[in-house]
Amino acid sequence: MHQGRRSATVIALAALVSGCSVRAATQDTQKSSSRAASTLVTAQELVRFSESGKLLEALERLRPQWFSSRGATPLTSVDGAPPTDLTVLLAIATAEVREVRLERSSLSVGGASLSANGRAIRGDVIVVTTAAPGRRH
Repeated sequence: MHQGRRSATVIALAALVSGCSVRAATQDTQKSSSRAASTLVTAQELVRFSESGKLLEALERLRPQWFSSRGATPLTSVDGAPPTDLTVLLAIATAEVREVRLERSSLSVGGASLSANGRAIRGDVIVVTTAAPGRRH
């Protein structure tokens, strides 16, 4: 009888530990997906801005924190081009965009980005991928 109680206690403890680890893993997944969502804008999100058209206006409405946080204005890279100022976003129609990512300088992996003049980028970069990279007019 004593051994039966011990087995029940072990089983209950294992279930409790298992439940805690599943809950922690779920919370980690939710945190990473919300972090990804805050640094990513998809073509599906931009669809509702196809009437007004300009990518800069859409991003200012969808992710205003990209432009107001961390003290410095971010730069922009389109289809792998060297980063430049935000005015390039005025020339891009939302319908042309596949996705837009915010690359935080503090989270950058693989080294610093380089500007068109060869200097290292110290701030954030908004990276735009158009629907047909290399085929923009």
